[in-house]
Amino acid sequence: MRCSLSSIAGAVLCALVVVACWSSPRSKNTGTAQGRASDLNQLLQERHYLELSRALLSDSDLTASDRAFFEGIMANRRNRVTESIAMLEPLVPSLSATNKEWAVVALSTLADDYEKTFRYSDAANSYAELESRFLPFMDDQERQRVSTEAVRWNLLRGAPPQSAEVKGSFTVPTRRDKMGLPEVSVEFGQVHESLILDTGANLSAISFSLAQRLGLKVSHSAATSRGIAGRRMTVHAALSPNLDSVRQS
Repeated sequence: MRCSLSSIAGAVLCALVVVACWSSPRSKNTGTAQGRASDLNQLLQERHYLELSRALLSDSDLTASDRAFFEGIMANRRNRVTESIAMLEPLVPSLSATNKEWAVVALSTLADDYEKTFRYSDAANSYAELESRFLPFMDDQERQRVSTEAVRWNLLRGAPPQSAEVKGSFTVPTRRDKMGLPEVSVEFGQVHESLILDTGANLSAISFSLAQRLGLKVSHSAATSRGIAGRRMTVHAALSPNLDSVRQS
């Protein structure tokens, strides 16, 4: 009986040693992956995008999901929005359950991707999800931005995507206004106007009086936005059937 107990004890001891031997390297690798992800996240927070890009090229310790997260963010920063959407969309459900801070970054990035690809309803949904589920995981400035964007993009929910038609090469003549801002001549059907050119804008802003002259249907709902001078203003949404720039061939 003593021998039997000893044999059992020895078997148990042996099993524990085997488990320990096999578990130790796995824990080390997991710790390394977590450490590398933390380092890359620090680079992301500090907006050191060049360093982050180099690290992603040389880092082999990241998990597949962590790599997809960082590469999806970097695809957005490079304006490769289709790639960014493909990498980040599958991560949102798991991040929402396991890493709220990363979920905020992923959803905010996707909202920007949707804006740039004219998927207005998806952008509105992303901001609505951020506002309803993740406000405690943002700082005050980000909370304010998300709340503002949620209302603004909701104005365009269901709107058709913008499209552009280019017929051959052309040049758009510009001039400077009294403030030194570039202006271009624009045609709304038979109405001609001079508008400030902002190459980084996703939407075109006009005055309420011009919208009335053009006969546009203005939304009853409103949002707030900031002009180029930083002043907050109330904005409504309207769809213009077409907008043409006066150009030289």
